[in-house]
Amino acid sequence: MRPNFRLILISALVALVLPNLYGLGCDGPILPVGPSITAPAQNSTIPASGLFTASVSFPVPLTAISLVEMELQTDQGATRIDVTALFLPSGQSDFAGAVSASAILDAVALGLAPGSQTFIVRVDADGVGGASAGAVPFTWLADTTCEGTAGSALSQCFLDASNATSLCYSSTGSACSPTDAALVAAEDQLRSSVAIACTDRLVQSLGYGAAVTEVGLADRLIEECVGNAATLAARIFGGPHAKVRGAGVGVSCMDAAYNESAAFLDLAFNLQRDCVLDPACNAATVAADIDGAAAASAAVIDGPCGVGGGS
Repeated sequence: MRPNFRLILISALVALVLPNLYGLGCDGPILPVGPSITAPAQNSTIPASGLFTASVSFPVPLTAISLVEMELQTDQGATRIDVTALFLPSGQSDFAGAVSASAILDAVALGLAPGSQTFIVRVDADGVGGASAGAVPFTWLADTTCEGTAGSALSQCFLDASNATSLCYSSTGSACSPTDAALVAAEDQLRSSVAIACTDRLVQSLGYGAAVTEVGLADRLIEECVGNAATLAARIFGGPHAKVRGAGVGVSCMDAAYNESAAFLDLAFNLQRDCVLDPACNAATVAADIDGAAAASAAVIDGPCGVGGGS
């Protein structure tokens, strides 16, 4: 074979065979490039409500055999949620004919944990291999207004309920009635504060669960508020009927112990609450502050109590 024929033959083989090997022939499949995620934007922050739009453009028009997967990852990938079905064209079980897809996603309903998230899209246009992927990191910073207000409202309710409880024991020798005006006022103020700052969605975004409402959160906080005040009094005064206090010995000691203990519990709660809301909080520093407050409260109680208690 003369050299010029050999070159012609090699050229023909290159033209006919290589395009088929690499999918570049006129009739061969076009290799997909990565899908283009158009929303959310890279490193964006989605609304505190948790509602956001996710959109993707496909590299080629898809067919019924195209394989598509949309996934959300949170907690550094510990939680993976398949959301593909939410992007399917209406009435279809596949993405045939689609060149793009979008969906309105609900971070609260999906159970995402607030913080860093990743939206991942995988596409295999011909359904036989070679899937390409795209990923976009974004952040969901849940609104802390409700959380902060609820904590403050619980703190104030506990102080008010503690003061009311102290007055009930000193004036009647027993626990307050559930209808005591001061207790009811403390409960009403807590409900009002929570109702102003919290919605059902915000409450659920805090991790209480999809069934808990703003009213349900207020109910739980009131149980803690009134219940802790009553428990503290029962432990110091000798039960709901104040049998120890009723004996008439060490009354000033017990009253001081109750009032100072309530103040200490509220201080410790607020130190811990502030730490939870502050990403830069040093837990060891908070623990040391609480230990210091406990020692200071013990010194305050020692005054009226002394050795053997006051009268």
